[in-house]
Amino acid sequence: CDRTGFDDPDVPTCVPLCTPAGGACSGLPIPLVERKRSLWQNTNPEAEPDDWALRNVSLKPHENAIKVRHLAKRAISAITEGQITTYVPAQWDESDGEFDQNFGFPTPLVERVENEETDNTVTNQTEFTNIAFQMGSRGLHGCTMVTVVSNRAVYMGHFWEGPSWAVEIEFRERVINFISGNGIRFGIGPALDPSLFNRAGDETRIYIMHPRRTPTSSSQSHLYRSKLPRLKSMLSRLLPNAPTVLWLYKRLDFSDSEDEEQAENTQSGHALFQFDPNGRGTGNSGWRLFYEEHVFNDTDPPPGADSANGIPDL
Repeated sequence: CDRTGFDDPDVPTCVPLCTPAGGACSGLPIPLVERKRSLWQNTNPEAEPDDWALRNVSLKPHENAIKVRHLAKRAISAITEGQITTYVPAQWDESDGEFDQNFGFPTPLVERVENEETDNTVTNQTEFTNIAFQMGSRGLHGCTMVTVVSNRAVYMGHFWEGPSWAVEIEFRERVINFISGNGIRFGIGPALDPSLFNRAGDETRIYIMHPRRTPTSSSQSHLYRSKLPRLKSMLSRLLPNAPTVLWLYKRLDFSDSEDEEQAENTQSGHALFQFDPNGRGTGNSGWRLFYEEHVFNDTDPPPGADSANGIPDL
């Protein structure tokens, strides 16, 4: 399979990359002069002087706010391990109304223009109020998710595998720069605001969901060997006291009908964050994060240092 245009040796061959096209061996990078509908936020014009003048971008603001939810009237309902397989994919079933009405339909971290997904990075940063909500992405089969959560706010982002991880300059602008707010940035949504996550008592945690090297690799063998450490290092610089949890998931093969069906009907490839202002009852807020079958809660003890290297399979 042709990977012309990708400069990372870790890009998989002959399996569908996690791209808007999503087909087998698809997702060739868009030429610089053809990239459109991207929000260019250049906080440092000298950061990447090599090609920023070539960018054909739109400066039209894009609203990426959490959809208005109703006031929560009940605590977060407990989900057993056996229920995750059906509960998580049901959150994306708007037609039958099977999603959890307490949170409303999830805000998807993917941009759509004329009913087509774009390759933009999409992030969302929300301070907690008295409104319940959920957001996330599904169908992940090579993409990366980043979730930073404190007692006051959450930052969540979806980063396409192609082009964001497969091409070095795209990785800088769509991942590193986009989260940090430095240099040229391509995507939709805000940079991470450390002031929402760095107070004493915030209990901030960083959760990364990234593909493992192969479906049979260990839970500590990540796919993009040079880039993932850079992402973790950048987040640690922004939030030096926040522990990191890394979940390395087994990517599904979207050229295989059984794998596609698994992505549609199970928790595989799903990342979902939920907040409820009455999540712990008696007016106490709570949140939880689903990375496939893994569930992380605000009541969890601080993760250990080894969690940053990859947590084990359940």
